[in-house]
Amino acid sequence: MCSELYALTVRPGAEAQFEARWAKRDSDLAALPGFKSFTMLRRDAKNRAHNEKAGAPDKFGDDFNYMSFTVWADKEAFMGWRNSQSFKDAHSSGPKKDKEEGATGPPPWTKPPSVFFWEGVLELTGADGA
Repeated sequence: MCSELYALTVRPGAEAQFEARWAKRDSDLAALPGFKSFTMLRRDAKNRAHNEKAGAPDKFGDDFNYMSFTVWADKEAFMGWRNSQSFKDAHSSGPKKDKEEGATGPPPWTKPPSVFFWEGVLELTGADGA
């Protein structure tokens, strides 16, 4: 199993725009060999992590408030997607793509995402999958 995690910083007040933009993106991930799942995560800023005291600074010191998370059967499937035209199309950006998507104003994020790659060592799933 292999995973890719994009940590994103969305500016305050642009969360709904960001979520809507992701929800209406064209995606052919499900049709790609080895694709297992995609999840968009939003940080729950109202709740503290275990053992953190109210009012204490975030122990990680980051400003990420969203994470895009994909899971692949193995590294070969993941790299096949990373090297595909589908990946290039999904990750291209710029004025032309923004215009095609109907975006107006500044993008909802404040900086490029940070990308993390993980190789799975354990997977637990329920009867309905991940």
